[in-house]
This record gives sequence, C-alpha cells and structure tokens, in this order.
Amino acid sequence: MKTTKLLSLALAGFALAAALTGAAQKNPSPQTKKAKDQLDQAQEKLKDARKQLDKAQSEFNDAQRDQQAAATGLQHARRTAIDRVGPKFGLPAAQAAADTARQEVASGRDKVLARLKARSDYQSAVSAADEAREKFSKLNGDASIPDEQRAKLLADATAVVRAPAEMQKAAEDADPPLQSAQRASHSATEQAAAITAQVEKEIADDPPLKAALAKSKDAAARLAKARDALAREQKQFDAAQAAANREQQQYQQAQAADKKKAKKK
Repeated sequence: MKTTKLLSLALAGFALAAALTGAAQKNPSPQTKKAKDQLDQAQEKLKDARKQLDKAQSEFNDAQRDQQAAATGLQHARRTAIDRVGPKFGLPAAQAAADTARQEVASGRDKVLARLKARSDYQSAVSAADEAREKFSKLNGDASIPDEQRAKLLADATAVVRAPAEMQKAAEDADPPLQSAQRASHSATEQAAAITAQVEKEIADDPPLKAALAKSKDAAARLAKARDALAREQKQFDAAQAAANREQQQYQQAQAADKKKAKKK
C-alpha cells in the first residue's frame, strides 16, 4: 500500500515536471525565441560553409590528380626526347660506363671488407663497439653521473663505436685497386653528367616536351590555387562550426531559464 502511494506521488511529480517543461516550450520567452532564431541562422551558415568546403575539397582533389597526371606526362616526354637525342651524343654508352664503374667500386669495397673481417684486430674493434653502444645507452639514462664525467665517458664510447668504420676507411684508402676504381668511377660519372647536360640543352626546344612542361606548370599553379581555396574554406567552416556551437549553448541556457521560471509559477 505504501509502495503504491509512493509510486503515485512519483508519477505525479513526473507529470508536473513534464507539464512545466511543455509550458516552457509552448510559451518560450522573447530571449529564448531570439536565441532559437540565432541558432537557426548559425546552423544555416554552417550548412552553407559545409557545402563550400566540400566543393573546395573536390576541386582540390581534381587539381591534385591533374597535377600528378601532368607530372607523369612531363617525365614521359622528357624520357622520350632523351631516348631520341641521347644516342647522338653517346649518352647510353656513357651511362653504362658510369654504372659499370660504380659496380667496380662496390665490388672493391666488398673485397676490402672481407679481408678486414678476417683480421683479429678488426674483430676485437667490432666487439668493443658493440659493448660501447650498450654502455652509451646506459650512460644517457644514468642521472647519478655528473655532467662533466658523463660527457667524457660518452666521448670515449663514441670513439670506440666509430673505430670499425675508421679502420674500414683506412683499409680502403690503402687499397690501390679500389682507389683506381674510385677514380675511374668519378671520371665516368662526370663524363655522363656532361653529356646529359648537352642532351638537356638539345631537347629544350622539343615541341612535345615544351608542351608537357607548360601543362605541368599550369597544373601546378592550379593546384596551389586550389590548396589555398581549401585552406580558406576550412577556416570559414571552423568559424561557422564554432559560432553554431555558441548559439546552441546560448539557446540551451535560455530554455533552462524558461523551465526554471515555469517551475516557480
């Protein structure tokens, strides 16, 4: 019986609260009406800002695809022109000679390193370097060591870590075949670069290449313009979103004030 009575009182309370809320919603104050109008306007501006942002994003995506396509077209046009003009200047042979020379250098270094790895002093240096790396890591995390002492210990560890690489460089510098291969590679690379410059100068007036270059520049300019527009629309959308949030909060506050007045009545 007591439970039924309490339930009846609770239901009556809910009904009264609903009535007061309904009254506040049916008869909003002038402040609430104004807040609702401002919220509607802010949401409409947000909707328009969203449309403009979506449009700017779409235009940016299109411009980006066009720029990538233009860049690919330019690469193809340049490659085609070089393939057509290059043989006249001996470019393929020069590039092949440079590649072969680089391979000879790599092979020479591998041989030097293989001989070095067989030496006990190098093996000891590598082991010491591994231990020094671990010590280096511990020193960095040990706050108990004074800064001056830590700096000296770190310098010593760094020297030990660098020792194997320095031994390898010294062995390479002392290897006549490798030094000869490096000189040949340097010369071949310079020769290929000089011929490439001649070919580039020759194809500068190539009509398909000039057209592809102009198209690429135009696409890059349109992409930059689209990127700026997208950033501008994003900024405007963010501002509209913030304004809508503020108006929503003010409208809710006005509604709460109406409900509070309705309860007092």
